[in-house]
Amino acid sequence: MRMSDATFKRISVMIREDQHEKLLELGINVSGQLRDLIDDFLSENTITLSVSPETMEIYHQVFTGTGATDAELEPLVVRALRDLLATRISRMQNLQKRLEKGELRDER
Repeated sequence: MRMSDATFKRISVMIREDQHEKLLELGINVSGQLRDLIDDFLSENTITLSVSPETMEIYHQVFTGTGATDAELEPLVVRALRDLLATRISRMQNLQKRLEKGELRDER
């Protein structure tokens, strides 16, 4: 659901002081982070990625700081997966050609 189409309910949430300090230090919008986590928890279709600290920081700034949603990211992920697949197919085709030309031999 897009943020512009959503209606919101204000709630009170208690978190530990150290969690609050860390979230402030990272500049994370707590409401946005909670909404994202709840969406992920309730979704039957989630992807979990391990990323660098830099990528994680960018993600948090874009998604929790601006109200962006995973739905906005999904078309970009699909394009990236399509491009990655094309690259992998090309590499495998090149490997197959080299094998057919005898450039790579079984040395057992």
